[in-house]
Amino acid sequence: MLTAIDRLMPAALVTGIIDRQTNAVFDEVDVAGLNYCRQGPEWFHRRHPERVFCASETYPQEIADTWPDIWHLPYLIGDFVWTGWDYIGEASVSAWAYSNPEPYGWMREYGNRMAIRGHRTGPYRRYPGLLGGSGLIDITGELTGQMLYRQIVTGARRRPAITVRPMQLLYGDGATHTGRASRFIERGHDGVASWSWAGYEGRDAIVQVFSGGKTVQLTLNREVVGTAPVRRCMAEFHVPFEPGELTAVAYDAADCELGRDTLTSAGPETSSPHGSSACPIRIRKTMRAGTAPSCGSNPSR
Repeated sequence: MLTAIDRLMPAALVTGIIDRQTNAVFDEVDVAGLNYCRQGPEWFHRRHPERVFCASETYPQEIADTWPDIWHLPYLIGDFVWTGWDYIGEASVSAWAYSNPEPYGWMREYGNRMAIRGHRTGPYRRYPGLLGGSGLIDITGELTGQMLYRQIVTGARRRPAITVRPMQLLYGDGATHTGRASRFIERGHDGVASWSWAGYEGRDAIVQVFSGGKTVQLTLNREVVGTAPVRRCMAEFHVPFEPGELTAVAYDAADCELGRDTLTSAGPETSSPHGSSACPIRIRKTMRAGTAPSCGSNPSR
């Protein structure tokens, strides 16, 4: 429904109904906020050039559109995204759906259809899932792929950022080809910064590299995988998974290196407590080299 509303927003602006409904309120405030209406500031400015606007609630991936607008439109002063930090509530409202998610066999238990008829999908998280799933920062305080993308678009991060679509969700029940995925509009990117997918060797990983450059070159264990153009601050590769070291190098239009990012596969398991003798302590599960494994990366579990 949100996707349909998003597509209808330009038509709603043309009818003038949004202007009529908001005019009295916007006349009283210093800054007028527009939710999920990225076309709104320019449209309203033509009719009310004295007003100042902010994007008071936007989808995370829309930063690729709103950030250039903020720089070029003097009457648009900023952007608030839904949402900065993930939260408990609206369980799985922003979670993507995958047709054959492993390792819990949700398809067998819940069937392969969601509310929208014809979409062969399965629930991303089963009961008792608690998190909304749309945060730029996850519930533990770690940056998500959505935050990495935002940092690249805004220039807060110069070097590229590698993310990988979760292989245990793309492949289900031992499938050799990826299942279908249904993306929810409030979660623009679903990748994680991990190259630890034990049990999925030889199957294609979908690698998405966020970059402000012109092209990205990807290497796996020092062998060049390929070079891809950057579109809307992202380059995508399909790479057969092989444990080791995955490196992305970003280049500008003159083929000068802008920066690089590397993901390393986890090795044998170990658990190490971090912190002092005071309680509570934080425990991080890592492998021998100190790399954390992907959640559920072993399909046998």
